[in-house]
Amino acid sequence: MAVQDINRYQNVLSNYNLTLEFVDSKMNEGAALKAFIDAISHPPTKIAVIGPLISQANEYIASISKYWNLIQFQRTSHTERILFNIKANTTDISYNFNLRHIQLPHVHMGYASKDILLSNRKKYPYYYRTSVTEDSHTLARISFIKRFNWKKVAILHAVSSNFPRIAASIQEKFSKANLNVVLVESFHNNPIAVINNVKEKDIRIIVVVGNLHNTSPLFCA
Repeated sequence: MAVQDINRYQNVLSNYNLTLEFVDSKMNEGAALKAFIDAISHPPTKIAVIGPLISQANEYIASISKYWNLIQFQRTSHTERILFNIKANTTDISYNFNLRHIQLPHVHMGYASKDILLSNRKKYPYYYRTSVTEDSHTLARISFIKRFNWKKVAILHAVSSNFPRIAASIQEKFSKANLNVVLVESFHNNPIAVINNVKEKDIRIIVVVGNLHNTSPLFCA
């Protein structure tokens, strides 16, 4: 709808027409990177990217998209990435078209990834997002735990993806807030041992870091 509105109103991008090109990133870092390189290597000139969805693939694209003057947005559903093409109303703009002529910023905008690593301004200087990070959730968790005066907390995290990093960040901030983190453990396919440790230490407040797929065995144990 946004692209349609931009094309409809000539006072927004006069004499240009935006089109969409769909590419499947397959929820995989390597596939996302290859799709990105393939897309920008063929005309017409790309001016923006939406996606990819998962944080790991997003880190790959965010680290290199700035070298092509690409604005990148992050999508919230499925696995596709959308690349914007820009064409003149009469003829296609050549691949060597200098995007600085229309003063596009070197910006990557995300609205799905919560990974704290993407907050690293040195590594991702042009990455911004409208979604809240895990750090923001942690501040809410701290307030919640203190509000009910809970004394002992466990942090359980999946072993894959960026979940160990998120768990470590939560533990650090809990400790700084003087919360008693009694147990920090990872879980995989068989979380029975982790559940037993929680029971032995009589911990009732548990922070779980993971996704729908890898936490299901934990909640059903």
